[in-house]
Parts: sequence; C-alpha cells; structure tokens
Amino acid sequence: MPRSCAALADDLEASGQLTDPTWRKVFETVPRHPYVPEFWTLTGQGQRRVTSADPVWLDVVYTDDALATQLTDGVSLFRCHGRRVSTKTSEPLLRNLGRRRRGWAG
Repeated sequence: MPRSCAALADDLEASGQLTDPTWRKVFETVPRHPYVPEFWTLTGQGQRRVTSADPVWLDVVYTDDALATQLTDGVSLFRCHGRRVSTKTSEPLLRNLGRRRRGWAG
C-alpha cells in the first residue's frame, strides 16, 4: 500500500519536526502528489526521471526527502552550474517562511 499524508505526518512528528497540531492537520489533509507530478533522481547510471507511472513514485512523494522537480535549462545534475529545484518542503522551513512573510518573530 502506498504511503499517505498521515504516514508522512507520523514520520515528521516522530522525528520531532512536526510539533504543532495545526501544522499536523495541514500535512494530514493537503495531498502532496498533485504538486510533484514528476521528479528527477540520480542513479548509478545517471539522471532518472520518475513519473506517476513509476511504481515507486507515490511512496517517494510522501517521504521527507527533497526531490528535484525541475532541471534548470535542461542542464545535467552533474554539472556545477546546473541547479536543482525542489517543491517539497519540510514543516519547519514552511513555518519559518510564513513567519518571515508575516513579520513574526517567534
């Protein structure tokens, strides 16, 4: 059975990264997979595109790992000037971004 929003929330809570019940509710109710239709990973043979047709796609989307969802200008991940872009973000980073945007101190 594929991982789920609740399983990810459980993992984040168990690791101490998700401590606020409001944020937990967000992680449990907002699906991640619509925002990660594909991603790129590195294998021993180089770059590999993973799409929703891949059997591991859904499980990986619901893990607390950064995923490269875009390659800038089609540049290889192996080149120094190529940057990876990720849409998956951890709860502490989201919380800090929200605080900065609203001018919160704590």
